[in-house]
Amino acid sequence: MRNRLVWADSLKGALMLLVMLGHSIQYVEGETCYENHLWNFIYSFHMPVFMAISGYFAPGNGGGKLLTIQKRFIQLLVPYFSWSLLWYVTDSTKQIRDIVLLPDRYYWFLWVLFFINVLFMVSRLIADKLRISEEIAIFSMAFCLIIFMVTSNFRLFGFQFISYYFLFYVLGYLMSKYNILSRINFTFWLFLFLLWLVLAWNWNMHKLPVWVNISFIPSSILQFVYRGCTAIVGLLVFQKMAMSFMNKKDKYIDSFCWIGRYSLCFYTAHLLIIKPIKSIIIDITYGSLILQESVLFLTIAILSFVVIKIILPSRILTTVLMGK
Repeated sequence: MRNRLVWADSLKGALMLLVMLGHSIQYVEGETCYENHLWNFIYSFHMPVFMAISGYFAPGNGGGKLLTIQKRFIQLLVPYFSWSLLWYVTDSTKQIRDIVLLPDRYYWFLWVLFFINVLFMVSRLIADKLRISEEIAIFSMAFCLIIFMVTSNFRLFGFQFISYYFLFYVLGYLMSKYNILSRINFTFWLFLFLLWLVLAWNWNMHKLPVWVNISFIPSSILQFVYRGCTAIVGLLVFQKMAMSFMNKKDKYIDSFCWIGRYSLCFYTAHLLIIKPIKSIIIDITYGSLILQESVLFLTIAILSFVVIKIILPSRILTTVLMGK
């Protein structure tokens, strides 16, 4: 494995464990999870950091854009449709049309990341055609997406997620292109970490902190800005932390790396099994929410690991379900 990929894979592995923990909390507590500080901490940064890592390793400018899109289709949309159909077959509450119309009800991250890749490539093609810098084209695309998102109520085809997360993909790409993380020293990192703690402690999925109140700005815009700023600070903090402390080879880092390399399958498998497993866990661990969440987290993590081990020996299954 190239040294530069160790920190990225290990960070993806840690983030995937947080994804499963966050879902465990959400499935056990329901809507009351929005008042759970641990859940808020996790959700304040984990998916933006995933997007930023993907952008960090976006291919450099040049030819082969169509080939890159074809490759991303196999890596992302083939598993998306395969796992979504499995979810539809095993869950009577699912609607098959939502696989395309409302991908947030299925494996939205794969769908969104694919179309972010497409829009990113389109932005660079526009830059080439107009002979402008790619930064102007990319940020113009991000600006148009965000403006349309905050001024409209269009929620089909995962548009709201594509618009929001495109910015973090771009930031990841620019962090790589300009080597921004290497310029963050420990003092500045510590400041960012403390700032993120304050922002994340007050972060909530559906409401603003009481001290963020600007009467002439709509609350929807303020919430977007607050969530976006919290996520940007978080991705700087945790990507720098990973590059500094998770960029080496040892048995613990190797474990995170392995989870990171198969994070797609951990993501898809655990969502498929968490709902039926939750009912069993709650029945046998009646009482403490923390105990229920911990047991559910460990169970879905272990079962997802087993699913991956079953898939890996089959070339067909690794292509269809892992995009490899």
